[in-house]
Amino acid sequence: MFLRAFRLFGLASAVAAVSTAHAETQLCENGVVTAHSSQQNHLPLMCAAADRALTVFDQCALTPPTAIDIFVSDLSDQSCLGLFHCGEARIEVIAPDVIDTKRSDIGLFNPLTSERLFESVIVHEIAHAAVDLTPCPLASCVATSEYFAYTVQLLDLTEDERETVMASASAASALPADPVKHDEINAFLLYMAPDLFVDKVWRHVTGRGDPCLQLRRIQDGSLIFDRFHP
Repeated sequence: MFLRAFRLFGLASAVAAVSTAHAETQLCENGVVTAHSSQQNHLPLMCAAADRALTVFDQCALTPPTAIDIFVSDLSDQSCLGLFHCGEARIEVIAPDVIDTKRSDIGLFNPLTSERLFESVIVHEIAHAAVDLTPCPLASCVATSEYFAYTVQLLDLTEDERETVMASASAASALPADPVKHDEINAFLLYMAPDLFVDKVWRHVTGRGDPCLQLRRIQDGSLIFDRFHP
């Protein structure tokens, strides 16, 4: 999630150090995620979030990641709530109590409780992991990847949670709720107006009738929103 020039959810290709000193480790029952945190009470939340992501993948007939390590860390990038490290099957997230210190920059997802937002961030980042091996014919497919991750994240929310989040998006936008065109989903909007990007993603994916079909097309590489810029 991007807001006010802050990258609150994200992707990273650079190697970053993760402190595992005195960390508790738990292999989740789903067999996909291994959770790491210095606070044992984080581990059930992390596994629950992984289960939620895998449920969306199952409901949409998507291929899940095979194995991921998730670490609660301070994050070297202070503008993020969570970060998926491309090609490494590794996710970093900040702790729920630290999330509360960033409330002024969270934007649309701010109505969620700290623990629920913590889980939601993890769902978003696991979604990135699910398209990590999808070929990108361009220098970057960031808009496409974020479209996928935000859609999975929003599908995971309860109907009440989703209505609250998207109601704040509608209230913040002065634009009419016209059908969203393909070229309106782009990296420029993602970086410059992230809340509007999320709003357009949800209206685009739900306006096509079957969000799961859109997700499957992204995962198989047949749907791309990014474009070549000379």
